[in-house]
Amino acid sequence: MNKSFNFSYPIARQVFNNTRPDMWVKVQEAWEKGSFEECIILLLSYLGIEAEKEQKRFDLRHGSVTIFLELKEDELHITAPFLDISQGQKIPLLRQATQLNFEPLTITRIILKEEQLTFHFNAPYELCEPYKIFDVLKEICIHADNYDDAFIRRFKARRIVAPSVIPYPNEQAREALAAFWIILEETQEAVNFLEQKRMHAYIWDVLILMLLRIDFVMTPQGHLRGRLEFYITEMLSAFDLSEKIGKGKAVLKEFQQLKDADILEDLYQIQTLVPFKTLATPDTVRNRLNRALQQVEKEFQEGQYLACSLTAPFHILYLLYEHALDEENYKLIKDLLPSSSGKPFKEVAIHFRNGLKEILSGIQQLPVDLPESENGHPYTPILNPR
Repeated sequence: MNKSFNFSYPIARQVFNNTRPDMWVKVQEAWEKGSFEECIILLLSYLGIEAEKEQKRFDLRHGSVTIFLELKEDELHITAPFLDISQGQKIPLLRQATQLNFEPLTITRIILKEEQLTFHFNAPYELCEPYKIFDVLKEICIHADNYDDAFIRRFKARRIVAPSVIPYPNEQAREALAAFWIILEETQEAVNFLEQKRMHAYIWDVLILMLLRIDFVMTPQGHLRGRLEFYITEMLSAFDLSEKIGKGKAVLKEFQQLKDADILEDLYQIQTLVPFKTLATPDTVRNRLNRALQQVEKEFQEGQYLACSLTAPFHILYLLYEHALDEENYKLIKDLLPSSSGKPFKEVAIHFRNGLKEILSGIQQLPVDLPESENGHPYTPILNPR
């Protein structure tokens, strides 16, 4: 291992954020004047849904989930068909669904009716504060879309509503598959090299970069997306470093045993209702990249060029994992990693040092104001609420 990793551009860049930040002020105004139905309609417009004032029922799509939102005379009803368990392994399925109702679900509930599991929420309009309803929709979108694939594979459940997804074209699917195996191969070679050289402190960086590179280049959905998110959380948790490295090695081994068919099944684009990622403010981008530059500068001065080649990609890819960037700021960042591919460590360290400085000098302000939130409000927005 004497050169930096190969970094590709995203093969099929998923648009995760369809929100209209300019609408949030109108949402708040409708709530404050007690126009509750109008507030909900405007909230849907904020999420990018074409909504009419007179409309009472909406069929909303997010990934493999369909959400039915209905404005009744005095209350709001939201339901999302989840899974049919009639031919599945019912006891473990129900046990897992019950567990979800305790954690991570906090506002919605999964209910069982005639051997079908459904996400459910209802409340009088005066309790439908817009931040809360945003969280209801987000909770259903994220967890129903994540867990349905896992329950189908593990417990033989079936979908109630067919998902609305767009499979990758054949050429893109082949590129994504090839990129997946290249990332695993490079990761294994790097781990072997670092173990031989007794440079164990860098192994965590290599393993977390494996997960972030897969997310960035392939943008998988379904079961693989759920596993990536779980493992990234595990690898960033407060476990002992040696324990995190052990977990990362286990993930590498698990991924090496996947079949091509398993991976291809999760390569598709989706419609999104609630964004997976918060739209990053200029300050968010600036703070993350400032941290990267400070660390790279320190490592560069100490002659730790290998460390520089791992530090900068981690900060950039983690920024892009957590956040969506507006097009102008994304353009500033998108070439930095691919243009570093396969270069000697000292050369790539200089590349990242100069590139981060250039990006930081060019970060653009967003063309809209951020929504304001009251101090102490339990549902604080960033650019989209949470």
